[in-house]
Amino acid sequence: MYPRKAGDVSRYDWCRRILCCRPVEHRTPVSPCDGERHRRKVLSAQGPGLINDPNDLGQLTVCVIPLMFIFWQRKRRLRNTLFVILPVCILLFGTYLTHSRGALIALLAVAIVAARRRIGTAPALLAAGVLFVVAMAIHFTGGRSISADAGEDRTALWSEGLQIIKAHPVFGVGFGGFGDYTDGHLTRTTR
Repeated sequence: MYPRKAGDVSRYDWCRRILCCRPVEHRTPVSPCDGERHRRKVLSAQGPGLINDPNDLGQLTVCVIPLMFIFWQRKRRLRNTLFVILPVCILLFGTYLTHSRGALIALLAVAIVAARRRIGTAPALLAAGVLFVVAMAIHFTGGRSISADAGEDRTALWSEGLQIIKAHPVFGVGFGGFGDYTDGHLTRTTR
């Protein structure tokens, strides 16, 4: 499961020890044009138990980041560095290791909301745009794009889910019945 480069092993090993998560391999197209023929392995961090999906772990760490600033105290640099800045940096690095696109968007939303009162809405949006460009430059999403085409299957599933709700509003389709009402290639069934 670990990558072959020594630097990557130590990075993921460090993440595993500090954040209690482990690396997981995902296969992703090198570019949107390559399709299924040329796929490369992308490692992302995976949490234990209920947060074993990298996206869930990424969302959780993004939710915890603003909560860390509860401990911020004015004119206490050493305390703020040890108990706020350092843990936030560790959480940001853990979020980076998940390669979650949803976590990146949530992180940008948190940055906009946090910066809006201090610098205004337009500068906060501009700063979020710059953060997005930087995040894409450092391959925050593991080389996967953020576009409507990249989420096309998910959008189709949401559409079919809404149609199922309209057709079966009271009792639904039952536990595990969603796959019976959708295109088979979009859902994984484990029956």
